[in-house]
Amino acid sequence: MKKVLAVVAFLVVAGVAANFLMKGGLPFMKSMSAEEKAIADLRSQLRDAQQQYRQAGRSSGLTGMDTTAEAAGALRTVERIEKELQALKKELNSEAAKTAARNLEEEIQDFKQEVR
Repeated sequence: MKKVLAVVAFLVVAGVAANFLMKGGLPFMKSMSAEEKAIADLRSQLRDAQQQYRQAGRSSGLTGMDTTAEAAGALRTVERIEKELQALKKELNSEAAKTAARNLEEEIQDFKQEVR
């Protein structure tokens, strides 16, 4: 009986995990609107650019190689994200999306301050 319950519990967890990975959310949670998905995509791109910038700094420190091109590329990506966010903010309708956009804008400004 315990094995049957363990198998059932495993299948439920596997199903929820598969849905999370394939659809980007939990099946019992409200889906994000298209606006919120666009902002989440920009946030993901920002995180990637931040990681790229930090990795360039680490590589430069460890190896002494010139990584200014990688760092500059990451900063250009952040600038592009900021411009896309500004354009997207003009089209937002839902309050949740507007709040997410403001939060992302703050993250961008925080990163810019960190870089300077």
